[in-house]
Amino acid sequence: MIPDCLFNLVALKSCAPAAGVAPLFFIDEIQGVSFDFFAAVATNSTPTGQATADRLIKQATESVLVDIQAKVNEVFTFRDSLELILPDPWREAVLPPSALPRGLTLTRQTCCGKTACLYIESLLIAVGSDHQTLEITVADAGVLSVYTVQDVVANQPFEVPISLTTTGQRILITLPAGVQPYTLTQPYAGCGCTGASPDMRCYRISGWNGEENDGRTYGVQIRGQVKCCFENLLCIYRPQIADMVRFRAAMALAMEAHISQRVNPETLNQNALDILYENWNSEYQKRLKNWFQSARITIARLKEPCIECEKESYRYAY
Repeated sequence: MIPDCLFNLVALKSCAPAAGVAPLFFIDEIQGVSFDFFAAVATNSTPTGQATADRLIKQATESVLVDIQAKVNEVFTFRDSLELILPDPWREAVLPPSALPRGLTLTRQTCCGKTACLYIESLLIAVGSDHQTLEITVADAGVLSVYTVQDVVANQPFEVPISLTTTGQRILITLPAGVQPYTLTQPYAGCGCTGASPDMRCYRISGWNGEENDGRTYGVQIRGQVKCCFENLLCIYRPQIADMVRFRAAMALAMEAHISQRVNPETLNQNALDILYENWNSEYQKRLKNWFQSARITIARLKEPCIECEKESYRYAY
């Protein structure tokens, strides 16, 4: 999966977007690459030069990320996850209704590092009143998502799958005003980023009483985990990756010309194309090597919880 920060790194200069994030490089500034070249290898699925360029640039981005992952795996071992978040059994302790939406907040802690992400598999809900419909609101980095549940029966806890992955600094999950929520004290205390103390867990979970955080749970718990999302680390290297992507896309363009049914093999200069491909491949490999020589040092210095420290090569990555 391509992280959002690595989209639109490279574009055709003649078709640069008029709005939005500007690309870091134009692929047709590479010697031998042109809009006409892309148009010449267009396919039925991408029938224009622009569409073909977009397709090959996307493929090139995916290929670069695979190559980067392979390089990083030579030195570092990444954990799959840091901690599990499991709900506690509900007790029949119900709070009176309030005029304010209540629920819980998850606040990201500094010990998460740059590579951790929160995965919420599902929401656990328990209320002491019937509701024909119940709307559960999740606010994450300014984005509101509403999950509507029909025919909610009092005193019958239920689970709502949401499959949300986020790196948000604060996630607020609330039930609407007027609900009688089940409550627990001392919400989830996990093993944390270091495995030593609940105070060091990656996301601090607190009750939300409608005005501020407190130590209760207001009808909402979560099931999930803090996962290790390597792609988050790559956003640090956006310019370097963009530089690699443009040459990897040029390589893909040359390969496409070899197999394209729209290019006349009688007029295709195979020798010139092979030379171009080798030149672009050389530039790409040089950039990949240079990036890795620098990145292995900076990644080691980050002291990421998601990175295993047992590998000998990691210790000497400085």
